[in-house]
Formats: sequence, C-alpha cells, structure tokens
Amino acid sequence: MSVEEAFNTLVKHNLTSLPVEKFPDDMDCLTFDYNDLNSYLLLVLNKITVNNAEVTRQCQLGQPVPVGEIVKLTPKNPFYKLPEQENLSTAMMILGSGVHRVAITNQENTKIKGILSQRRLIKYLWDNARSFQNLEHLFQKTLKDLKIGVLDTHAKPTTRQSRIISIQGDELLIMALFKMHTERISSIAVIDHQGNLLGNISVTDVKHITRTSQYPLLQNTCLHFISVILDKRGIEMGKDSFPIFHVYPTSSLARTIAKLVATKAHRLWIVQPSGDTPVDSEKDKRSGKLIGVVSLTDILGLLARHQTEFKQVDPLTARRQRGSIV
Repeated sequence: MSVEEAFNTLVKHNLTSLPVEKFPDDMDCLTFDYNDLNSYLLLVLNKITVNNAEVTRQCQLGQPVPVGEIVKLTPKNPFYKLPEQENLSTAMMILGSGVHRVAITNQENTKIKGILSQRRLIKYLWDNARSFQNLEHLFQKTLKDLKIGVLDTHAKPTTRQSRIISIQGDELLIMALFKMHTERISSIAVIDHQGNLLGNISVTDVKHITRTSQYPLLQNTCLHFISVILDKRGIEMGKDSFPIFHVYPTSSLARTIAKLVATKAHRLWIVQPSGDTPVDSEKDKRSGKLIGVVSLTDILGLLARHQTEFKQVDPLTARRQRGSIV
C-alpha cells in the first residue's frame, strides 16, 4: 500500500496509527503514524535525507512510495504485545514508561485483536475513575504537588527529551515540522518573543498540508497555520473552537486529565499566568509564559508508580531510548 493510501485509511477511520503487516497476522509488524507522514512530507520536499536511494528517488519524482519502506525510516519503540487476558496494570506500566501504544493479542499470541494507546487508556481511567479508588486521592492534587511533567529550571537538561521544545510564532511552518522530526516529538509549543504561549502545532496537523496546493502554507508562519487550523476546526465542528492546550502549576491532576481527554492531546503546556489572568479560566485565550510540559507518559507513569508492584516506572526511560534521528 502506498503512503497516500495508508494516510487516507488513517483519516477515514479517524485513527492515529495503523499496523503495517508484511502478511496477514504478521506479529512482528511495525506501525504507521503521523510522525511517519511528517517524515514522508519532509522527504518529498527535500528537507531531509535518508539512507535509501530508491525511496528518495520515488519521493522526489512524485511516485507512490510503499508505506512499508517509510515506517522503517523512523526509529520506533518496540511494538509491545499483551494477551487480552493480561492485567490492566501491566499495560499501564508499559505505557507509563513512554511507549505510546501496545498491541492486544489473542491468548495464543498469534493474532492482533486491537491496539491500546496511551490516550485510550487515560480516557478509560477518567471515564471509570470511581472504579479506581486507590488512585482517586491523586486526582485532587496539583501538578506542583505531584512533581510531574518537565519544568524549565534553566538547568542543563539531563537528556534531549527533558526540556521544553518550542518555536517562535513568526518562524516558518516547515521549520516546526522539521523540528518535530529531529526532536522526535509529536507536538510543539508556539511562543512569542517574550516566551508567552500562543498555541500548539501537532504532528496530526500535517493532514492539512498533504496536497501540493497546500504547500504554500509551509512557507508561511506558524502563527498563520494555527489560525488555519482553528478555521478548519470551526468549519468541521460548526462553531468557534479554541482548544485549551495549557494548564497551570496549580491545576489539579483531575483538571489536567480532563483537558487531555477533551483535546485528545498527548501533552499540555504548563504556563505561568500573568498577574491579570484568572487561574484556570477556560475563557482565557491568553495563556501565559511557557514554563513546562506535562504528557500522557508523565501521568500514566505517576499512576503506575502508585500500583505497588510498579514503583520503578520511569517516564524518561523511553524518551532516552528514542534519542534523536541521525
């Protein structure tokens, strides 16, 4: 299947990833996601190079490229597989260590029956919070109290992933895509020159620039692209839609999870509100100064550590393993 056909399948079924099988019931398959689509787009635009001359040639000539070749180009976490009878805590431990999704198999481990993602697990835990009374006391605590997420302490980061990655609103969109590719992240904060959060560009937004006619957007600013995304979202949803992609250090874990579920985001930006900004005001479109980030990985890691058998879960582990693309 071509990359274009794989992308159309993602959009048609409203998915964020697809297993790519070499043959039916291939248990060692890789996954195709929007990070792969971003890499493909950058290849077509000749913004990155890869050690595969044939794929490079096909991209630059506008020929169909097999999705199986593209998924090999982006380093990925191991594709963990769990039988459907496995304990939910085990899935929480794996996803809380930074793995974005696991395959759920039949008991014999011969057939993939579904995919469990970080996002789907967080939504399940949120929708059924009363069933997990041992975690309930955490929901009312603040991010500051729980010490989760990454805060900009101006200290030298211990890993490439333990820092906040952002881009200026007046920089070109193509640079945001390139930065997400090289830093191995799925969304990036857009800020002004004073460090105030202006918005968010996600790798899933690449779907708005897959046609040649949309390429001029790449040479326009990140801030302009944010306005385009909001316009499209308004048309699709039939109303003015301004998703809130930020929280405060004083926000509760419950409020943070609720926002992650509502926005279907993988991370929220932590901002320091200005003096005249009411804290946690949902109507506030001025966010505040960007000081940190909290992700699904951070929250699932926290919840996993409160399961007695998983005290050693470290959300930074998978981030270190991912490293950067060479």
